[in-house]
Amino acid sequence: LEERQARWSASDARRRRAAELVERLVATLAAEPALVRHEICSSERVAVSLAVLSPTDQALDQIASLRHFLADLSDVTGVVNGPWPPYTFAGIDESAGVSAGSGPRPPA
Repeated sequence: LEERQARWSASDARRRRAAELVERLVATLAAEPALVRHEICSSERVAVSLAVLSPTDQALDQIASLRHFLADLSDVTGVVNGPWPPYTFAGIDESAGVSAGSGPRPPA
């Protein structure tokens, strides 16, 4: 029981830290929340998977800002991929078979 409690406590702490990271990442990138997709704690080894839809002319600057932000973190190893094409943010509405904007998230 104590072991389970410790695992849950550690999981909750990871989720809180991941939520904090998302807030700070969105602020660092000055991104509109509607243009950000993220998944918190998708696994024990992944704190956050995050993707940002941004204008092409800002993508490289945002990647540089993100790498600078991640370099200052001692408890997180960041992996940056992209830029990704905007259709990455499109999904399929299976009920209608049309784009719904809720497709799979690329790693960030």
